[in-house]
Amino acid sequence: SASWVPGKFGNALFFNGNNDYGRTFGYKGVTGSAARTVSLWFKTEAAGKPILSYGAEGQGTLFALSLDETGAAVADFGEGFARGGETLADGAWHHLAVSLPAGGSGSDAKLYLDGSMTGESNGSTTIATSSANDLLLGSDGTSFFAGLLEDVRIYSAELSGLEIAKVHSSGMGDFNRLLVKAEGTIQITASQPGNPEWGGIHYPASDANL
Repeated sequence: SASWVPGKFGNALFFNGNNDYGRTFGYKGVTGSAARTVSLWFKTEAAGKPILSYGAEGQGTLFALSLDETGAAVADFGEGFARGGETLADGAWHHLAVSLPAGGSGSDAKLYLDGSMTGESNGSTTIATSSANDLLLGSDGTSFFAGLLEDVRIYSAELSGLEIAKVHSSGMGDFNRLLVKAEGTIQITASQPGNPEWGGIHYPASDANL
């Protein structure tokens, strides 16, 4: 029953903190030991609330993002965690991203707040996130987020700090990423007037044909 309201870039989902949540029916998130990055914007005045969750309780089988009672951002993996920031339940927009390498443990996780890596991480168990449950926004199944969520992104890749900083700075920083899924031929035309550099590759300032 979450509702759409004006947000940071466009529309955001508003959660009332009582019973609102979002569920992605049939989608389990990036599971197993695969590399991943979860990125989102949040705005809240309520600490101690879940933001996003999937997987299941167990040693390395959970992936859950929340704010703890101090307002710090926490990524909980069931065994191992990443934590950073304080007093983030301040009614302002904040960008949160958590990345994991393939086959990594909690100590390999990186947590980014407002475009910069911060905090600490811990855990020695290889993360193998369960695929038992659908991904939830604004809930962990028992508690509920109170505030706004926007621009939630889940990548099957460990984004670099530079890539996360680009997503944070514009809300569109990853749109130069391409995934080739099968053999074949494709032509891509890109245009970025006034800037000879596009996606880290140098082209003439005019349109570039790849």
